[in-house]
Amino acid sequence: GRVGGSVIRLYNRRERPWQVSGSLDNYGQQSTGEWVARGSATLDSPLGLSDFVSLSASTTLAQPSARYSRAYMLFYSLPYGDLTFSGFASFSDYQMHQSLPHIRILLDGQASQYGLRGDAVLQRSQRQINTLGVQLTYKRIRSYLQDDLLRVSSPTLSVAELGLSHLHILSGGVATGNLSVERGLSILGADRGRQRTGAEAQYTKLKLSAGVSQRVTLADDVYLFNAQWYGQYSRDPLPGVEWVSLTERSAVRGFKRGTLSADNGWYWQNTLSRPLRWRAFTVTPRIGLDVGRVLSNAGDQGWQSGV
Repeated sequence: GRVGGSVIRLYNRRERPWQVSGSLDNYGQQSTGEWVARGSATLDSPLGLSDFVSLSASTTLAQPSARYSRAYMLFYSLPYGDLTFSGFASFSDYQMHQSLPHIRILLDGQASQYGLRGDAVLQRSQRQINTLGVQLTYKRIRSYLQDDLLRVSSPTLSVAELGLSHLHILSGGVATGNLSVERGLSILGADRGRQRTGAEAQYTKLKLSAGVSQRVTLADDVYLFNAQWYGQYSRDPLPGVEWVSLTERSAVRGFKRGTLSADNGWYWQNTLSRPLRWRAFTVTPRIGLDVGRVLSNAGDQGWQSGV
């Protein structure tokens, strides 16, 4: 080395490569069950290539023989220099009953998704990373009414996505941003053209998201502030699975008895939290304020809002 220089040796102490976790919450929908049990298992570098694999599952707990919502997901990633390759597979199903005048009907369905993704680092510094990503996803949705297939709400889609991502390290926090465009393709057995529902299988959709996680000091106490914004726009009437939904847990929180979704829309989620530690326990109270709006490409309902 050069005179006056230093040599730094890094030793990576290998600890337990696997991790298992579980949780219980009441974020489910009233129609399929509000209480949800979740579990996940991860394994670092199973092939010794700095790769990563994870498996997660969730299920509602109320009357599992009559109404339920279940989901399973497998994810794998492999880095190679400035490139990262990943793939995922997921499956979910649900069953519920709906009461109508003089009759009680059964609604159920399944959804399968498979995807491959590649990410390339375009620029990196001590405080920021810019990444280009491309992804191909196959989606198969099947919905049933009294065991009869509802073809109008059972699309098969192949979707390509191209996007740019930005991560910036702040003083006491981190900010992220993502801009991407999706295009429905007519490959892998996907639906073609305009469907009977009016939805366009070969749609184009623009998506934009931004987020910030920042430590803030209030009255000499340290809090964590998280804000997430998401928006999407399409001139095409989208398949229902591609709509933006305000009633998801990641959007406007608190909806359990209804849905509010459409082709176009945005939501803004804000959370202020503070961990409170007592011996081996940690309790984290949170307060949040969320808002969002959606607009359908069909009809004349105009913008609809949720808070």
